[in-house]
Amino acid sequence: MFAYAIIGIMKKAAGDTAKEYYTGNDNLDITREAALYLDFYGALLTAKQVEIFDAYYNEDYSLSEIAAGLGISKQAAHDALRGAARALLEYDEKLGLIRAFHEKNKQADEAGAALDQLETALARVRAAAGAVSAATPGLSNELDALGEIACKLKSLLTEQTEGD
Repeated sequence: MFAYAIIGIMKKAAGDTAKEYYTGNDNLDITREAALYLDFYGALLTAKQVEIFDAYYNEDYSLSEIAAGLGISKQAAHDALRGAARALLEYDEKLGLIRAFHEKNKQADEAGAALDQLETALARVRAAAGAVSAATPGLSNELDALGEIACKLKSLLTEQTEGD
């Protein structure tokens, strides 16, 4: 029903078609993305819009339940929800925070994958260098130093992504 408005918001923000942007197109994806928009731009909405948007997407209330709870018509609840979605889209078109957030997460995922590859490569080099390390004692120390650097980078990346 109104999930298509959020799909439209995400499609516009991602610059992709909804099918390309959404892998599953399920309610969890819609709810997660709606929550992001509300987190980033909710302070710019009216209190009524936030209340209705939150109730619909985060609390999983129907428009009828929202209308009854607020003492308004179902149409008024729908209009407020639509207005909130449009406002969120306009804010993101101007500020681009959601796109930047997704890009940052994508880069963090890529950096994490690269660090995993580095750790795997270091393990293989350590195994291969076992016999050689007796002849070159500095090699083992250098491999240990590279391993420590990889661990520090992974720790920093984890702190950064958990801090968001």
